[in-house]
Amino acid sequence: MRNIYDYREVLKNAAAYKLTGQTRIYLHGNYDLPWDHVTSVGPGCCIRLYMTTDVNCIATIDGFEFRWSVDIERPDANGKGHYEIDLEACTMLLSRLPARPRAQLQKYFAECADKVLAKGKEWTAIAISQMTYADRLFELSRETT
Repeated sequence: MRNIYDYREVLKNAAAYKLTGQTRIYLHGNYDLPWDHVTSVGPGCCIRLYMTTDVNCIATIDGFEFRWSVDIERPDANGKGHYEIDLEACTMLLSRLPARPRAQLQKYFAECADKVLAKGKEWTAIAISQMTYADRLFELSRETT
């Protein structure tokens, strides 16, 4: 499969693409994307800590379906036991979408928020138990018999 970086290249050569039946196009890179034509968004296929960490975008123009994904977590989060959500990317993504896909994205963000909150509660419980252990160890270290 050929990497396509600019959807306008496909539209300029529409006849050739349609002649071969290639109407689903995967866009790569962070170039101009057809944000105004996005018809739907949904969870991607990158999963970390039981949550998808990218968003698939689908835009339709002149019989073509353009697809690309946007990461909502920083790449350096991989291997860590907690989420590192890229809030700037999430805000950018939300701001570029038309109303219907924006509502779909907000629903997805709410699902993600539930998972991130659950992880936060898990880590809070761990932190509280660690503090309790430390407090008791300090008490024991000062105890005189």
